[in-house]
This record gives sequence, structure tokens and C-alpha cells, in this order.
Amino acid sequence: MTSTRVITFVVLAAVSLCHSADAPASQASPDVLILDLDAGGKRHTLYEPIELTYRVTNPTQSDVRTYLQFSGNRIRITIQPEGGTAISYSGGLTRDVIGGWPEHVLHGATRFEESERLYFNPIPRGLTFPRTGHYTIRAELDAGNSEQAVVLHSEVNVKVTDPSTDDSALINDLGSPDALISVLRDDASRYCADGGKPDCLDRLLHVARAHPDSAYSPFILMEVIGARSWMNQLEQPNFPLELGLFQEFLDRYPKHPVAWRAEATLPSLLHKMGKNQEAVDAVHRFEKAHPDRRNFIHHLHESILREAVEN
Repeated sequence: MTSTRVITFVVLAAVSLCHSADAPASQASPDVLILDLDAGGKRHTLYEPIELTYRVTNPTQSDVRTYLQFSGNRIRITIQPEGGTAISYSGGLTRDVIGGWPEHVLHGATRFEESERLYFNPIPRGLTFPRTGHYTIRAELDAGNSEQAVVLHSEVNVKVTDPSTDDSALINDLGSPDALISVLRDDASRYCADGGKPDCLDRLLHVARAHPDSAYSPFILMEVIGARSWMNQLEQPNFPLELGLFQEFLDRYPKHPVAWRAEATLPSLLHKMGKNQEAVDAVHRFEKAHPDRRNFIHHLHESILREAVEN
């Protein structure tokens, strides 16, 4: 399932970032932290979502106390088309003065990353990248603490190009660019519920499979998986079908910028199916492949590994 702004950020887990009380470490100012942005490549197709990844690195050997978190008014994103005015994608950088924010500790010589999908901008209510051309994505992140105000800055440039032959063929099969935008903006469940389209998810899956080289197909496949997952909660579950779709995605697009989402969800699905050892193995594979996605690793440890040990 997706929303107008798909955010996978969670508050940094203190248990995974902080030293224990009996292991003191030297402290460094939060202004040593480095923020980098990764847009999953420099070139993207018109109407294609962009998976933006934020990476924060502590390059020192010391610990850093920080308010750091990627949500609410802690981060501000702007997107500027070449020759145009910067447009806000998120608000931000208004510190909560009533009670403040919890501080966390980022260990020395460590890095972590989080991602979100840029597609529909809720502020001007339109596509984030509405036309072809060059864009600059900028981020400002409040990484200060109770003693020091620090804002980290980073930017990345992308070029949005016209749809390829494969992309145009997919759009034609869907019916129009508006149909594609509706699938990717509103999510497949809402798209298919609108007007009671019969066999809609099967049709979307067919379109994605028919055009595997289109830039849109990985996102449509993930939308179908999300819709099937939602249906499993409302109707008679069909976990094998959902598992097959996840595996199809990972077999076909193992290096795609959103592949990590499938890898992060797979352990929970295997756990629901009673495949506990396979779920544990999937957690370890995710941890090895994505060591800097610390919040997801912590969640998987808490929800999968802890229960496996207790059982």
C-alpha cells in the first residue's frame, strides 16, 4: 500500500544506537555528521517515481548526541527545476520547544540510511517531477542536540527524460498517462476499487509482465504486491501468491532502488506462513545486504528473531 507521500522512516531506536551505561565513549559535535542523498540514478523517466535515500555518516571515532530523525519537522526537502523556482516537498525545521525531542547517539565510524518515494507532492498537489528536464533535490536535516543547533545540507541532481518505447507501450496498454499516474499515486487497491474494475489487479500484473523493461513495471509490480498484501488482511489469505510475487520481483529486479523494500517485507511474510527458519534466514540476508538500514534491522530482530528464540 502506498500513500501520497510514502514514508518508511521510523524514530531512531535508542536501543540500537546508544552505548550501554557501562561503556562510555568520547563525544563529538553533531556538526561532524555528513548527509548524502541518493536518487537511485541520475536519469529517470517522466511519470516514474524516484526512491530517495538519505545517508547520514559519523566519520569520526567518537559518539554524537543528536535529535536526528527523518520525519515531521526535522527535515525539509525542496525540488527545483532548472531555471525555475524551488518548490517545497516537505515542511520543516521547526524545533518543538515544548518538551523537546529525544536525543539519540550515533556511534563512531557508523552510517545509517532511510528512504522515501518521491512522486506526488502534496503541497502544490501535483507530480513531484511534472515535466522533462533537470531538477535539483535539496535536503536540510536538523541534526542538533540540546546544546547545539546543527542543520546538515545535501543535494542531488537528476534528469527526467521522455518515456522510452517500452514505457510508451505500457502506457498505451493501461489506456493513458493519467491511468498510470493514478496507479502509482493512489495505489493499486484504490485504483482498482474505483469503478469496480473486474480482475483489475490481474490486468495490472499482466501489463507489468508484458513490459519488463519499462521503468514503470517494477513500481506497478510492487503496487500489486501491496494490494495483495492488503487483501490478505481483509479476505481469505493467499500468502503463497504474495510470496511468489515477491520472489518474482527480486528475481527480475534484484538491483532496483526499491528492491530493499521487498527484502525487508519478506521475513514477516515467511513468518506468517509458519516458515520460521526461512524467516530467520531472510532477516540475516537483509542484515548482510543492508547493514546501514539500522531501524529495519532492529524491527526485524524484535519481531522475528526474538520470537524465534523464545519459541
